[in-house]
Amino acid sequence: MRGYLRWVSEKCGSCLGAQEQMVPRGMQNPKHPGFVAPDQPYSCGQCIASHATQYAFPPLESENVLAWDLYMSVQDQQRVGMDLIGLDYTVLPFAFDLWEVPKDQRRLLFEKLQIANHEVTARRAEKRKEEQKRRENEKRVDR
Repeated sequence: MRGYLRWVSEKCGSCLGAQEQMVPRGMQNPKHPGFVAPDQPYSCGQCIASHATQYAFPPLESENVLAWDLYMSVQDQQRVGMDLIGLDYTVLPFAFDLWEVPKDQRRLLFEKLQIANHEVTARRAEKRKEEQKRRENEKRVDR
């Protein structure tokens, strides 16, 4: 799951958001790796499999698909302080109920979501540092 979050997740948000407008119009992009039909949502599993090949990491295992899908559905529920802190876990009981996750599976799913959250938070911190470095280099060039 970590490989997917590192390389695919940041690409998913805009894609998933655009679907809300494109599906009703039957305008899904047939070149998208998750394309199913012009009037159907993209298949995240198909898209992930394509990216797995592209980035040479193993396919998303079936026991992690629910964790991936659930994380992608709640990823915009973030705690923010002076910086992005991470996933707001208070949304999970509602999400578990909505997704009809059996009570005996919730602890393991929660642990998988924690891993996902830590990986995404680390990736964002890494990107922030890269951006800060880039800006510092630009300032030096401007002088």
